[in-house]
Formats: sequence, C-alpha cells, structure tokens
Amino acid sequence: MIVRRYLVREIVVPFLVVAVILLTIFASHRVALLLADALSTGLPGRIIFLLLALKLVYSLNIILPIALYLGTLIAFGRLYSDHEMTALGACGVSERRIVGSVLLVAGVFALGIGWLSLYVKPWAAQFGNRVREQAESLTDVSGISPGRFHELIGGRGVIYVARLGPDARRLKDVFIDSRKRGTDQVYLARTGRLYADAGTGRRTIVLKNGYRYDSGPAGSAYRVMRFRRLTTWLRRSSTDERVRKRSAMSTSRLLASSDPRDRAELEWRLSMPAATLILALLAVPLSRMNPRQGRYARVFMAILVYAVYYNLLGVAKSWVERGKLAPVPGLGLVHALMLCAAIGMLVWPSAALRLRRMRAMR
Repeated sequence: MIVRRYLVREIVVPFLVVAVILLTIFASHRVALLLADALSTGLPGRIIFLLLALKLVYSLNIILPIALYLGTLIAFGRLYSDHEMTALGACGVSERRIVGSVLLVAGVFALGIGWLSLYVKPWAAQFGNRVREQAESLTDVSGISPGRFHELIGGRGVIYVARLGPDARRLKDVFIDSRKRGTDQVYLARTGRLYADAGTGRRTIVLKNGYRYDSGPAGSAYRVMRFRRLTTWLRRSSTDERVRKRSAMSTSRLLASSDPRDRAELEWRLSMPAATLILALLAVPLSRMNPRQGRYARVFMAILVYAVYYNLLGVAKSWVERGKLAPVPGLGLVHALMLCAAIGMLVWPSAALRLRRMRAMR
C-alpha cells in the first residue's frame, strides 16, 4: 500500500504540471484565433472569454489522456534515472504491481474522461454554438452608427442608415445591399425598425415606404418593386443547424441513430476513456531506460507513439463515416492493436530472458 501511494503521487504531480502546460498552450492558441475571429466578424469582446472557457472544457477529453500519458512517462523516467526502479525491484516490487498502480490511476481518470467525453463535451459544444450564434446575430443590429456603412456578418451585404431614433431601433433613410444565392437585392426605404429575438438568434428589419431592386445573373434586367411595408431578415436563425452538428449531439441521440457518421462520432467519444487506459499502459514499457540517459530520454518516442495512435483513430473514424469500415469493430481495431503492442512491450523483456536461458541450457 505504501509503494502504491508513492507511485500514485509520483504520477499525479507531473500529470498536473503537463496538464497545466498543455491547457496554457491551447488557451493561448484559441485566444489568438478568437481575437482574429472577433475582428473579422465583430463578435463582442465579452463573449471571447466565455467561448474560450467552453473550448477548454470541450478539449479536456483530449488533453487529459495525453497529460496522464506524459506524466506517467516522466514520473517513471525519474524513477529509472534515480535508480529507484532498481531499488523497488530489489525490495520485491514486481512490474505487475507497478502496472496495477498505473491502471488504478488510469481507471479513475478514464471514468472522469468518459463523463467529459459522453456528456460534458456535447453540452459545451451545443452551448458554445448557441452563444456564438446569438453573439454574431446581435452584431447585425447593434453598434449601427448613423451616416456609416456597416458590413453584415459573413460579407452578406451592407447596411446604411442616415439617422437613428432615440431607442436605436427606429431607422430613417435606410439602404441595404443584400447578396443571397447569386443575386443582389437592394432596399431603399424612408423608415424602418429593427427586431431581435435573443432566444432564436433571428434578426429582422421592417421597412416602410420604399423600393426593392432585384438583380439576377449577369446581363439580366432589374426588377423593381414598390412597397408600403416589407419584412426582411438580416440573419436567419441557424442555431438549430449548429445544434444538429454531430459534435454537439447528445450521446443518447447518437446511440439511437443508425447513420454511420453518428456511429463514428459515438465511437470517437468512447475512444477517449479507452485511450486513457491504453496510453497509461504504454507509458510503463516506454519509460524503461538506462539511468545515464536522463528522465526525459523517451519523451520524443512517446510523443511519436501518441501521434501514430491518434492519427490511426482519426483514419478509422473517417472510414466508419464513409462506410469503408463497419461500426463494429470500428475504432476498436485501433485500440486492440495498441493494446496488443502495449502488452507485447511489457512482456518482451521477461520473455526474451526466458528464451536466452532456454538456449543457454541447451
């Protein structure tokens, strides 16, 4: 029990350090992307940090397994470089007990990562999509200054208002140039009013006493329509489409679906806790080294193994989505391959020693 507690502590400390470093790197990268996105789309600054927090939550199921993997590798690398593994072996602590301690820690983390992957990640994706949609739609109607042209989100057109009413919703002398499906629609109106539905993200403008000019493909004639009252959308609600993205679909919906793409997403979520256990198991043989090599000697090899594992999972997921690989076994093939590799690496030293002894006896 004392040895187990010691090994658990040795694993958890570098795990926390690696996790903080990876989260910091990821957060720095996402902040840069979100700030660039905010400049191009006009997202309010207060939304950036909320989206960043949701992205961090969304990415935890990817970051935590590799943090545990590298943390275990670094911890055992130190034990090898400081001859502590040799001392543990001399005291009768077998590698089987060491592997058991690693799997105990990995099992606890796998349960948490499974919860994150199956429930928290889709919630964060869905909530983030909704927040982003509503924030983007608000930029279509907020911040409009009289006497200036304002580009609509996504470059879909421009709006110009000569004067604003006291509530910033009543418009006077309105010009809108909207590009939809290869056609141009130009609106000129004496007055207008903005309406916003914060719940659905739908933004409309009601124009009164004006004209609409429609142009088709190049060379076609304009069509002019006069109106007393006309309602048009500055932004249609696309929240429902975003919610239906597979990354934001609930696990229960994925379970009920027979679509190969939904099955691939479900298997990807289940892969994260499985990968946590297998990576922790791989870290044990990968950490074996000569004490003179230093505690970080195997980190590059470990990162290479992780890259191969992760990319194989990505390829298998793509094949399941395209129907090239059956959902069963699906991504399980990759896990089985890596599990066999981990077990082979664990038993190879003792198996090789037995072979040498058998040859010597002959």
